[in-house]
Amino acid sequence: MPVAYVLVPPASAKALAGEFARYLSIPVTARMTQAQITDAVCHAYNRVGVRLVMIDEIHRLNPRTTTGAETADLLKDLTERIRATFVYAGIDVTGTALLSRVRGAQLAGRACLVEGSAFPARLGKQHPSAN
Repeated sequence: MPVAYVLVPPASAKALAGEFARYLSIPVTARMTQAQITDAVCHAYNRVGVRLVMIDEIHRLNPRTTTGAETADLLKDLTERIRATFVYAGIDVTGTALLSRVRGAQLAGRACLVEGSAFPARLGKQHPSAN
């Protein structure tokens, strides 16, 4: 399992840790703490050899709120504990609070920004090489 894909939920750091767990079918109970889930996630991701973690909808994260700050801290913790490259994808991340202030600067310091544009829609047309 060299690649993992996680969608940022519009919720807490514990919910994000749960999304990481869900991707590898790591059992999580309601009684588990965020730290317990995070420990299980880090152990499992390293054990199965995940080398690339793609995190989508990163623009949902706002480090200026208490919940967003906790979630940003979780991401920093995961990047330090999981032996993988993290790729964040989102819409207009430079126009959000994501990369501003102290926590945002810490996230920005661990990444490099690659701006992209929308892919053109093919409206049902097949690529010539698909034939």
